[in-house]
Amino acid sequence: MNGTVPSRALLATALAPTLLLTACTGSTEADATGTPTRIVLADAQPVGEFDPVNGYGELGVSPIFEGLLRPESSGDDALPELVPALAASAPEPNDDNTVWDVELRTDVTFSDGSALDAEDVVATYSAVIDPDTASEVAGSYSMIESVTAVDDHHVRFTLNYPYYAMPARLTLGITPSEEIIPGPAADSERNRAPVGTGPYVLADLSADQAVFEANPEYHGTAPEVTELVILSVPDDNTRAQRMRAGNIDGTVLPRSPPRPSRTSTAPRSCPCAPPSGAASPSPRTTPSPPTRTPGSR
Repeated sequence: MNGTVPSRALLATALAPTLLLTACTGSTEADATGTPTRIVLADAQPVGEFDPVNGYGELGVSPIFEGLLRPESSGDDALPELVPALAASAPEPNDDNTVWDVELRTDVTFSDGSALDAEDVVATYSAVIDPDTASEVAGSYSMIESVTAVDDHHVRFTLNYPYYAMPARLTLGITPSEEIIPGPAADSERNRAPVGTGPYVLADLSADQAVFEANPEYHGTAPEVTELVILSVPDDNTRAQRMRAGNIDGTVLPRSPPRPSRTSTAPRSCPCAPPSGAASPSPRTTPSPPTRTPGSR
């Protein structure tokens, strides 16, 4: 296989509402070169639900977590492809797509300083498909029969049936095996104290705000934006108003419905026209003057 894996599953991401960004608002802080170092975004969703086992960052787009694969797009007009993230190379299937092998990178550490290994991947995926976890995304992984560690950096997914689109299920964020504790994912401390391998760590969390700072343990290029603030603002109009006022740098808004066209090919009806089905009045006629017969008075 080559280094990229096309993913039809990411079509939904490409069709998501537009993210509005601006770099000219009062909330943005920049360094001497003008590069923003702090960005404030507003989202309709609540903050404090950061457990990948329950679906947070499931599509491979998260400031905290990384999956085995991640989406990468070559431009706004192209669908993303899946490329290795925590995987060292593209996943390898057997002949009938019922077994998928993934080799892991050996240079990755979590934000708590522990090293990534195969047991972390096994624990994360096993928790998702465990009925006792009650994961909200468990149905998306029903094809998985088991996940096993072949060695410290080699993971094997054994499936219940052939599934050629398995790469689209390998974007799930990975958390350390030590963080996987039995019980419902919705109640897990992972929601409020996440540990991942992504470019950011959760620095502060309140009821309506999450503050992320650059992860010093990140294995990739350090992000130029060193502080990312996400506000929970459920109301669409409020987010739009705060965007216009310059209080935030970006948000997600639903697409506006198209305006009706001002031109129409249908003929306009006369306001005095009778209702459909009603009888039309007879045209007025000028009465003829009475005729006199000779000899009549």
